Amino acid sequence: MNACIISVGDELLSGSVVNSNSLYLANQLRDFGISLKKILTVGDNEKDIIESLESCKKSSNIVFITGGLGATHDDVTKNAVAKYFNSQLLFHEDIIRKIRAVFEKRSQKMPDVNKVLAYIPDNAVILPNTLGTAQGMRFEKDETIFYVMPGVPAEMKQMFGNVVLQELNKISNKKIRTKIIHTALAPESEIYSKLENWIKKQSKIKISILPRLPEVDVSLTTDSVDGSKLLQNAANEVKVLLGNAVYAYDSETLEQVIGKILSENHKTIAVAESCTGGMIANRLTNVSGSSQYFKMGIVTYCNESKSAILGVKENALKKYGAVSKETALEMAEGVRKISGCDIGLSSTGIAGPLGGSELKPVGTIFIGLSLYGFSETYHKVFTGNRETNKLLFSQYALNQLRLVLHCR
Repeated sequence: MNACIISVGDELLSGSVVNSNSLYLANQLRDFGISLKKILTVGDNEKDIIESLESCKKSSNIVFITGGLGATHDDVTKNAVAKYFNSQLLFHEDIIRKIRAVFEKRSQKMPDVNKVLAYIPDNAVILPNTLGTAQGMRFEKDETIFYVMPGVPAEMKQMFGNVVLQELNKISNKKIRTKIIHTALAPESEIYSKLENWIKKQSKIKISILPRLPEVDVSLTTDSVDGSKLLQNAANEVKVLLGNAVYAYDSETLEQVIGKILSENHKTIAVAESCTGGMIANRLTNVSGSSQYFKMGIVTYCNESKSAILGVKENALKKYGAVSKETALEMAEGVRKISGCDIGLSSTGIAGPLGGSELKPVGTIFIGLSLYGFSETYHKVFTGNRETNKLLFSQYALNQLRLVLHCR
């Protein structure tokens, strides 16, 4: 089976919005063994949309089109598909009632412009939107299936998971299984060096090494009938070869792994951040249920706040500087004490592009860790820009926490 993806939106052509929908759909199609023939991006123009639909129909059994289903003047996808499928737009009273209910729930009056959302082509199967107001549609033409979905990524993914996924399960004749192995702070070249001989011996599995800031993933893919068992055995072998660099599999994140360890051991944590600006706390609290173990996050960006709030000694700041192992340790111990938590984690460094020196260049990070009778600091230098460095700093801090928790 072959597929085509059409993404609609002037904002995608201008580069002001990243086209994440195509990436998501491509990954989903791969799992069903569906070959992706084209990914097209077109602006908010009816003629271009219609031409793209016809082009995709010639090469594909399934066509996905996302974007342009809203209520404003530049949302023209619905009119374009209505023309392409020779449809009349019919008003659906039940849809407008649902849209009004959405606005009422927000304590708002529905603007009249939203009435356009209740007009649906008469030969379309409606795909309900459980997160937004723009309905999706399904068409068939000359044995090709067309799925028309919203451009808002969360709405598109929800619609795909609720409706399209079940249909693909029925019509796909081949199931591709994939297992993703996540590694932390191990370079791509190092991972390949450790796996090179093992990779050469694999005949039923396709192996890809995929850099994905701030980590590197190892992707294992197979269409073998015993794929699940085959991939699990392969993942176990990769874990032996890569050791502690492996932290999780598939959709699990580093912060979820840490949260699981903390929850199972009934431990609590507080974070004091400087150079990461709250990113560590943000990542830890992205996990549902994190209130069980995360108790406090403080951003002490200047020296005065480090002393006044965390109790970092002023003479230590003067002697060693804010970016030092001594300050990092006092920050970790300070936040652990004032929060009453079992664990205190801190970060202090130089994200750049200013502030570096010969002894402490841009990219320098010190991590402090204080937990039940154990205190330690960790030092590393990264070479990214400011945004990249902050992300890598947070990854380094969380990974060091993971490694220590595994050992204690």
